[in-house]
Amino acid sequence: LFRPVSGPAPHRRARMTAPVSLLKWRNASDPLACIESFFASRYRDFQILVCDNASGDGSVERFRAWSAAHASVAALDAIGPGASCDAIRAALLHRVVWIETGGNLGFAGGNNVALKLALAHSTHDFFWLLNNDCEVAPEALGTLVARMQQDASLGICGARIRYFQAPGLIQAYGGARHNRWSGRAQYVGHLAAPDEA
Repeated sequence: LFRPVSGPAPHRRARMTAPVSLLKWRNASDPLACIESFFASRYRDFQILVCDNASGDGSVERFRAWSAAHASVAALDAIGPGASCDAIRAALLHRVVWIETGGNLGFAGGNNVALKLALAHSTHDFFWLLNNDCEVAPEALGTLVARMQQDASLGICGARIRYFQAPGLIQAYGGARHNRWSGRAQYVGHLAAPDEA
């Protein structure tokens, strides 16, 4: 979770908004499971911006079918960098928004499309960038937002990530340490039991 540089003061509102940029390339099953895990979240002031990096595998059609079945929360039409302001504003009224990036832009490029669209058309307190192959625990987003509210000097806050196939093991606990000489990273808490990290 991170605070945009131009974001509001951390204690400005009682409830802080936190859009989630969920990047995907191919594979419709994982992102749909991730999206559905957010609906069990205890923190309700979120919006999911699903960025499709030109999958070309039929997954966009699966998303449209999912949106039609969840029309009360999902925009039916995808938006992209070339969409009109009215189309973007209409899509951003929904909890789940589909964004077509226009190409395989990688993790940073795809997320940048979502962030630019969101920041140009509304104000948000935080953003959370996620890969699509995760499911979010009900308390995760609320815990991250609460930590960011506690300390206005924080610009970013990482989450504890457990292995999906082995939830008793930690993949990373809030991030990684980088060796500036070798360029290698070591995940904080990697392979620890949750109580040890």
